[in-house]
Amino acid sequence: MSQSPPGLTRLVPCVTVAPRRAGGWIAVDVREWRTDGDSRDMAQLASALWPAGLHPGGLGWCLATDQLASRILLARGGGDLRGWAGVSLGELALQVPQATARPPRR
Repeated sequence: MSQSPPGLTRLVPCVTVAPRRAGGWIAVDVREWRTDGDSRDMAQLASALWPAGLHPGGLGWCLATDQLASRILLARGGGDLRGWAGVSLGELALQVPQATARPPRR
């Protein structure tokens, strides 16, 4: 998970905003997957979103057998995992709850 696929711009940790269920906004920190705790948080998110997303057992299997993605980024905000994205050659795996608020217009 240390190398980016060819042609992929190197992603760096950043802060962005994401909608809250109540309609407000929250700062989100984006960083690479690193620990077993990150895997547990991904499984908890999958459980909360099932059946609209990846099955938690399938997620665990893919993580354990290195079949999910070559690079995984996590978005955390307010102490919780808000979503994740996995990038491999030609594929993007993404798991986020449906947004209940729209971003502000520019």
